[in-house]
Amino acid sequence: MPKFSENNTGPFRRALSKTGFAYEAADILLPGRNNITTLDPSGQLKSSGDTVYVYMGGRGSNGGEVDAGFQYSAAKDNWSLFLAVGGFGFTYGPAPGADPHPRFASGKTVLLEFEVVATNVLEVRAKGTDDASKQPVLRAIRVDASVFPVSNTNVEADRAGEPTNFDWNPSGGGNRLKRVTSIGQNEGREDFNSGSFLHEVIWKNCVIGTSPGKAVPWSGANTSAFVMHPNDGTVSAGFESQATETVSIDL
Repeated sequence: MPKFSENNTGPFRRALSKTGFAYEAADILLPGRNNITTLDPSGQLKSSGDTVYVYMGGRGSNGGEVDAGFQYSAAKDNWSLFLAVGGFGFTYGPAPGADPHPRFASGKTVLLEFEVVATNVLEVRAKGTDDASKQPVLRAIRVDASVFPVSNTNVEADRAGEPTNFDWNPSGGGNRLKRVTSIGQNEGREDFNSGSFLHEVIWKNCVIGTSPGKAVPWSGANTSAFVMHPNDGTVSAGFESQATETVSIDL
């Protein structure tokens, strides 16, 4: 799974913004098992832990790396919404440890939004198709990252219960946002020859701003960098503009 940094945890395509933003959104086509292979021939997870993630997030001016988006279930052929903050771990439901229902259907387009709703308070929202009922569904996950958890394996003992000082600013400030398509792998066990693949994750209508009402199309004016890792053809992007691209990964 993502480790709050994409480095050394599998191949990815990442768009990184300049500073000064607190909101982003995109329409994303989440593919299904015809376009995704991550398990070994016996149907088990590979030793490298290959797992598909499609997400937004970023970091505040003083850290607090956030991953916010979707994790694919190869066993169920559907997607779970999550929000992960460095030092807080993963949240799949309204509260830590909650069940990740409803799951989102594969092969459908979802609207994904990430927003800093207050100082160090982060929210991911998704509107798509419920995998079980096949009906429209809207759900959100919010995490107050103002203070480190008192008891959490993701927190060093001397920081438990202390202010985070991440300085995630709802007006933009020093925030830097991102969007990422990846096959996450266990840290230290990257394998670019695992045989896994992810095809045709389509990002469209990507916007960025300080709030939903002040969002503009993602463009060169607000982009810091586009990165592919590894940069050897393993990761490809059908690039139409900074706001529209189709990403595939072949290992």
